[in-house]
Amino acid sequence: MLREQTEEWRLWHPIEPTRPAGVLRDLANVGPRTVIWLNEAQFYLGDTALGEQVAAGLRALLRDPGRAPVLVLATLWPLHWDTLSRTSDPDRHSQARQLLDGHVITVPDSFARDAVDALVDPERRSPMDVDPRVREAAANAQDGQITQYLAGVPVLLDRYRAAQAGPRALVNAAMDARRLGGSAHLSFDWLAEAAHGYFTDAQWEQLPEDWLEQAFAYVSQPCNGIGGILTRIRPRPSRRESGSGTGYRLADAVEQYGRRTRAEELPPAEFWAAAIAHADPADMVELGDAAAGRGLYRDAAQLWKHATAHGDPTAALRLLDHLNMTHPGDLSATGWVVGQVRCDEEHSSLEDITLLVRELHRIGAQRHLLEFIDRAVTEVDIVDGFAWARLLEALLEVGARDQLAALADHAADHFDVSSPSQTAGLLRGLSEIGADPQVARLAERAAAHSPFKGPNDLSNLLKCMGELGLRDQLAALFARDPVSQVSFESVFGMPPLLLALREIGAEEQLTALADRCAEQMPLKNPYDVAKLLECLDTTGAHRQIGELLARDPARVLPIDHPSIGILLSELRRIGADEQVEALLARNPVIGPSPLREMSLHNAQTVVRLLDQFVRFRSKNGLAILLGRVPAAHIHLSDPFGVASLLNRMNAWSLRDQIQVLLDRDPAAHVTLEYPTGVGRLLAELRRAGATEQIRRLLERNPAASVSLSSGLHVFLGQLRELEAHDQIAVLLARDPARHVIHWHLDSLLAELRKVGAHDQATVVVDRLISVGLFDLWVEETDGHERFRYGRETDGAPTPAWSWADLVS
Repeated sequence: MLREQTEEWRLWHPIEPTRPAGVLRDLANVGPRTVIWLNEAQFYLGDTALGEQVAAGLRALLRDPGRAPVLVLATLWPLHWDTLSRTSDPDRHSQARQLLDGHVITVPDSFARDAVDALVDPERRSPMDVDPRVREAAANAQDGQITQYLAGVPVLLDRYRAAQAGPRALVNAAMDARRLGGSAHLSFDWLAEAAHGYFTDAQWEQLPEDWLEQAFAYVSQPCNGIGGILTRIRPRPSRRESGSGTGYRLADAVEQYGRRTRAEELPPAEFWAAAIAHADPADMVELGDAAAGRGLYRDAAQLWKHATAHGDPTAALRLLDHLNMTHPGDLSATGWVVGQVRCDEEHSSLEDITLLVRELHRIGAQRHLLEFIDRAVTEVDIVDGFAWARLLEALLEVGARDQLAALADHAADHFDVSSPSQTAGLLRGLSEIGADPQVARLAERAAAHSPFKGPNDLSNLLKCMGELGLRDQLAALFARDPVSQVSFESVFGMPPLLLALREIGAEEQLTALADRCAEQMPLKNPYDVAKLLECLDTTGAHRQIGELLARDPARVLPIDHPSIGILLSELRRIGADEQVEALLARNPVIGPSPLREMSLHNAQTVVRLLDQFVRFRSKNGLAILLGRVPAAHIHLSDPFGVASLLNRMNAWSLRDQIQVLLDRDPAAHVTLEYPTGVGRLLAELRRAGATEQIRRLLERNPAASVSLSSGLHVFLGQLRELEAHDQIAVLLARDPARHVIHWHLDSLLAELRKVGAHDQATVVVDRLISVGLFDLWVEETDGHERFRYGRETDGAPTPAWSWADLVS
């Protein structure tokens, strides 16, 4: 697609020094017509230390019209997508979730026969147009599995399926390690010791003495030009990966195969013992979560204890909560746990410390709480003003008033005021706890020392000081003439700064900044010029509007910029007719032409465009796109796309457009494979009052056609809302409780209960432990007392254990 563009695009695939660090190092240099290729995007967005910074940076890039157009192309396996796009507590992937939301393109497990034939049929497509590797895959892949063939899957999987007991045990252990939280670097010792538990007694007796050496040799053998099932990792001394000693990496395709085929397998006791002894401490929090989710409470506590001993604050939280559940009122472990937590920035964020403060208060460990806060005051690095404010709020809630006062003093006197925005966040936090003297001291330091290069930073600080009534500090700040220092490198921050100056009544500074903008604003980005004109008009700076227009932006700005139509709309709004004419003289169809020519067949593309126009307040673009009546053009086969477009039209009460769509009879055309898509479409049709379309869709018997996949609860819920009892009966007759994949089993269980499918609900309950929902299983079976200390891998209740029983 991009090769057909008249202008060249560049491809950027950041990998050095590490993938996330490579993005952050050079992201600021990304310009228009760049494709950012994030292969295996979980390594970029899911990175514990840098993932959220990467996601936030990409979101900012995509929202910057001055750097458009940019394409971020990422690949993720479904499990990683689910992890990054799901809300958790604490919410560790907020930025990644918002980046990914609404942008999924599902790659099918296999390609349709017609699509495969088209790749190899010379009468339908020239061989020169198809990569020879793709042609080979199309000719040889079974069941249309071109992607898998290209990845070498058949060879690797054939070797796995043909493996003897020894190699198979190693691979099964590696599959379980990866799917339950182990990193890509799996230690030799972990795999070797875990493998013992994967043999039957008969298999164990028949193994040769050197079975382990033979097994590793078999699984490490390269296949068909690619690495083996397990590839030995030999880290360079200057670039050590996580873990130490000899490690192995499981082939990605085999890993995904294991995630599907072993999704509900419970690893043997030897696996968990080996994980406790040899897993990377950085992996032990997630491994502990997996153990606890399967009822292995003691193993979970042991894993979290080891991770806590390495200073992991999340493990400490898990351990305290877990011990309080299994041993209520027993605080014997609390002192040790708290003592392991390091409060410096390298090991713990302020968010971690805040969560630990709340947890200590919740379990009644007041003495340890106060001691921990006393230590945190001296160790913590004060860099995040907003997080610092949340910590202060937590201290107020738990009643630690002496420590609160000390911490507020420490923040007021030592917080680094080099970031005005962070300083504003801390000022608000101090104000909310009533620390007025500390607010005044911190504001005085900010007024005297904060830099003012970034307009957004300055506007945040000014608004905060204005809201808190810090007039003296504002006067001191303005004495430094900040509006003369802000840089035009971040021109999009100028309008908010102008508005902030108006809000606090700083008329002299407002005029001075408006003069600078009119005289010095770079005429490079039409969107920035449009927003500045709008802001100058809002603040009454009409003289400066004239001065800006006198620089003739209509003849200077790039005419082919994607946001030129936004500027045209703004010039019309303020009555700059001469500039409008000059712009149109350069291109009579500014703005509308791409929208008038682009295909409207893809409903989800249309929805994304509509959302962008709303976000950027592009009334012109919105009017043009809706004027083309996309409801009359979209393909009707995609239930997600039809539902998404209908959702926007319902929200905006576009009754005429809705009727156009309904008249095309989407109920007769949408594919019925995806339960989530069909369920969402039924919901939007209900919202639109389209009862006839609902009837026609249900007449197609979707309950017999939808795949038994993770979104089945959405579909079943809509059938329940519609009281479509016949369709519910058809769906239940397919025995979904036994066949639906393991994701969202808890949601499916709730829906089965609501429709009275108690036999199906029982089947789901029996699967809960194997998918990591032991707590829900305990509730459903009333097993709280019997399994108070957890269960063993054979299903028996774990005997009573205590903190003293866990090894160091």
